[in-house]
Amino acid sequence: AMLSREEILIPARFACTVAHLVMVLTAAYDVAGAVVRAEPTSTTASRLGDLEGWLRSMTGASFALFALEFAGIFGGVSLFLPKVNTLSTLLHFFGFVFTALYLGAAWDVKSFAWIFSFCSVLPALAEALAAFAVFKLKIVQWG
Repeated sequence: AMLSREEILIPARFACTVAHLVMVLTAAYDVAGAVVRAEPTSTTASRLGDLEGWLRSMTGASFALFALEFAGIFGGVSLFLPKVNTLSTLLHFFGFVFTALYLGAAWDVKSFAWIFSFCSVLPALAEALAAFAVFKLKIVQWG
C-alpha cells in the first residue's frame, strides 16, 4: 500500500527538525571548541571571547525558534499543511548538514549566521505564518 503525503512528510519533518536541533545542541555545547578550531592561532583572547558570546547568542536564538516550531508541530497547527511541512523538512535537513559541516570542517564562526537565517529563521517564520493563517484567517479548521 502506498503511503499518503502526510504519512511521509510528518515523520520526515520531525526527524529532520530533531536532527538539526541535535547539531545546534552540539554547537552550543562546544562553543569554545568551535571558535578555537575556526579562528587562527593568532586571534586574541578578547576576540575569541566576543565570538563565543556571539555564537552562544545565535544558538540560544535557535533554541527559541525550535521551541516555536515544536509548539506548532505538537499543537497540530501546521501538521496538515503540506507546503509548510515540505519547506520545514528541506530547511531543517540542510540545517543539519550545514551545521555538521560548520562544526566538522571548522568553518568561519560568523558563517553560522547564514545557517541560522536560512535553516532556523525561515522555518520558524513559516510556522508563525501558518499559525496566523489557521487562527486568524481560518484557512484550516482547528480545534
